[in-house]
Amino acid sequence: MYDPNLNDQKLTFKIEFGNIVDEQTGSLWNLFSEAVTGKLKSDRLAAVVHANHFWFTWSALFPDSELRKADFFGS
Repeated sequence: MYDPNLNDQKLTFKIEFGNIVDEQTGSLWNLFSEAVTGKLKSDRLAAVVHANHFWFTWSALFPDSELRKADFFGS
């Protein structure tokens, strides 16, 4: 999970012909959050610390919990 904010702009992403591309500059991104081509080549998104790997344990202990979606990417 990565923060889509880079260089004072919020990037949005799409899959284009099987590749991850940002809609603002058309730069191509790899799975490790690094732009490999385009205007943002060599730039990297910051990782976001998350803990969703504990969800199954949490849901077993607290079955009435409500799951909500965070809108980080403007979807």
